[in-house]
Amino acid sequence: MQITFRENEQIVRLLMHGYIGEANSRWNVQLGVLSSQLRSLPKARQLDVIPTLRKILACQQHEDWVGMADGLRYHLIPVLARDL
Repeated sequence: MQITFRENEQIVRLLMHGYIGEANSRWNVQLGVLSSQLRSLPKARQLDVIPTLRKILACQQHEDWVGMADGLRYHLIPVLARDL
């Protein structure tokens, strides 16, 4: 299974429309997929993605759904588009 940008956009839409439980559930699945895909990248590229993931996870932990959505849409997707 590969991470899909379409699925990440769906997660963003769910967050913005207040479907937090479903968004978090889908994000957790995507995070598992992303974790396995990151292992195939060179170490330097992995280190480029990790700060972005940490910010998104911090937003999730603090229930900052807009911040999480923005992190997914404007930071993670562009970074991943270069490699995946």
